[in-house]
Amino acid sequence: AVPAQADRSLRYEYSGPEKGVGAEQHWTSSAGRGHTKILSSDPATGIRFESAFLSDEINSDGSLSYAAEGEKTRVTWQGTGKVVPVVGALFISQIEAGTSDFYRHALGQLKQLVEEGGPTTAPLPPEGADQQAPEAATPSM
Repeated sequence: AVPAQADRSLRYEYSGPEKGVGAEQHWTSSAGRGHTKILSSDPATGIRFESAFLSDEINSDGSLSYAAEGEKTRVTWQGTGKVVPVVGALFISQIEAGTSDFYRHALGQLKQLVEEGGPTTAPLPPEGADQQAPEAATPSM
C-alpha cells in the first residue's frame, strides 16, 4: 500500500475539541472519504477511537496504547473493522496487507519522531481550515 502522504488529493478537516475525547479528523481523497473520533483518552495508557471508512456509518474501531517497559515504551496500535459482504471477502487479503503496511509505516514515523526528540503532540491547523496531507506524517490525535 502507498503511505497516505503519497496521495496528493488527501485533505483533512478537524472538528470538536482540539484534543482528547470528542476530537475528530475528517478526510477526503480520490480514493474516498472517512473520519475518526476519539472516544477515550488517558495520558497514562492511550486512546480509543472509532472510524468510518468509505461510509457514513462507523465500521472500524481501535486503540493506541502505550506502557513503560524499563527505559522504553511499548506502543500498540490495534484496530478491528467490518468489510462489505461478498466484495469485502474478495479483497480481505489486500485490505489486511494495506492496513499492516500503514500501521508499520505510521509506527515507524512515530518511533523516529520520538527518538529525534520531536514534538510530543502534532501541531493543529488553524480553526476551520482545510489541511493538505503533510509531506511527513506526524501523530495527529
